[in-house]
Amino acid sequence: MKFYCLIVIYLFILCCHCQNSNELLTKDIVKAENTTIATTATTNTTNSLSANITTTITSPTPVASSCVCSDESLCKISRLNENTKPYLFWIINTEINQLKKTLSKDINILSIHKDYLTKEAVCYAKSLGIKVLVWFPVSGATRDYVVTEEGRASFLRIGMEKVNKFNLNGIDIDIETDLDSPYYEYLLEKFRELLPVAKGYTVLTDLPTNYNFVYDVKRKDRILNAVDYVAMMNYDQSYGLPYLGANSNHSQTLIGQETFLKAGFPANRLITGLPLYAYYGKCVTKDLYVEQCVLSRPRLNTAYSLAYINSIVSNNRTDVKLTSGLLWDQVSLAPYINYMVTTNLGYDIYQTRYDNALSLRLKIQNSKAKGGVAFFRLDNLYGMPEARINEIFEATNPNNLPK
Repeated sequence: MKFYCLIVIYLFILCCHCQNSNELLTKDIVKAENTTIATTATTNTTNSLSANITTTITSPTPVASSCVCSDESLCKISRLNENTKPYLFWIINTEINQLKKTLSKDINILSIHKDYLTKEAVCYAKSLGIKVLVWFPVSGATRDYVVTEEGRASFLRIGMEKVNKFNLNGIDIDIETDLDSPYYEYLLEKFRELLPVAKGYTVLTDLPTNYNFVYDVKRKDRILNAVDYVAMMNYDQSYGLPYLGANSNHSQTLIGQETFLKAGFPANRLITGLPLYAYYGKCVTKDLYVEQCVLSRPRLNTAYSLAYINSIVSNNRTDVKLTSGLLWDQVSLAPYINYMVTTNLGYDIYQTRYDNALSLRLKIQNSKAKGGVAFFRLDNLYGMPEARINEIFEATNPNNLPK
């Protein structure tokens, strides 16, 4: 009887543990799909964390999946040629008709948000010879999640599920919050183990250029040992200011790169990340040709796609009565435009600041990071005239620019 009771108690505890683990998977990054992958239930005690931290987790092991594409040759895993610089675009909206209109075969890496991976998008990109990564943003909620053993194990498992299900070329870990613990490097190291260079995989991480932790040499070395490239996110530089500033200021972008270079990151492994979106705001002034737009309250500081901005520049909007024409900021080396919107009480002046082919090219040509270029995001070009899209591609492909 005692033995029977012990069995019942054990099963009850086991069920509770499974339920708690499943609840963890519902947080932010872990909308787990109903797919099954083979895992190796090997418990590892890591010595790669800092001296006062040890943890045990169950790590997944990548397994061969049946090809997600009808052409099985598209599922072969390979890396970029050593002499080819990454020309990477992040993407969320993978609607296949829009993707086919916009995606260029000059792009060599497409990083698709984990929640928007589709067979059609992956196979179409691969048919153009593009390497496809799964893009995992790590936000504030995710940061709280990965400091637990169960969270880290789930993060690794779900990352590998995505890679295996879609026969992807690797993973892209996007840090959108200050991860000041060693668990960040630990996750990169584990993904590197699971996605080795020898098998053709790529591991990438994205970091804002204002992170001070890169000065920690030990952290820098661990990051470099785990990833192929570090993409520096050179945008949102004026977000939250009382006036509208450049999204990606030319000099500020170069200064941000210096942060990484001084920390010892090799220039040929640093990717320059640049924006394909704009910020706009309503100005307190009624001057159509104002240079510095002090924002009225409540402040409007919202991102717009380049297609929307193009409609303003082309004067194709019925709600815009008059524009200043395209203006150029000699400090940020980027364009801006002011425009008049009619209201019941008269009119308001708005300003939008963004990057065009010229300002993007200038940042790339003057960049001290030589590892390639990345853009946030490809789907912000949806709806743009084909000529404008091609203009951006021609101006920004690092493999076609003069050396």
